[in-house]
Amino acid sequence: MPINHHQRLTGEEQGAVFAEYTAVLLLVSLLIAVAVASLGIPLFSLYRYTELIIRLPIP
Repeated sequence: MPINHHQRLTGEEQGAVFAEYTAVLLLVSLLIAVAVASLGIPLFSLYRYTELIIRLPIP
């Protein structure tokens, strides 16, 4: 049974929308990874400094 023109175009449009959402998801994931990588080391250093201050004996 042949697919009519409307069903064929609708199927192609759904595939294009899926590809666009996949691209946006990939871009957002990449931005989150870059943000975590760039903020991770300074935040870890701040955590270690705070931990050191908390563990110091109170005079």
